[in-house]
Amino acid sequence: MACEFQKALVQSYLVHQLESKQDLCHHKGLLQTEALVHVD
Repeated sequence: MACEFQKALVQSYLVHQLESKQDLCHHKGLLQTEALVHVD
């Protein structure tokens, strides 16, 4: 449960960063989010 909750927080944080930036950092964040989503 704790790990899932922490993962949700990290994803929410990354999404917030993606929404606040429209540059290369935006694309880096997308790649990081994809990696987190596919990691079990």
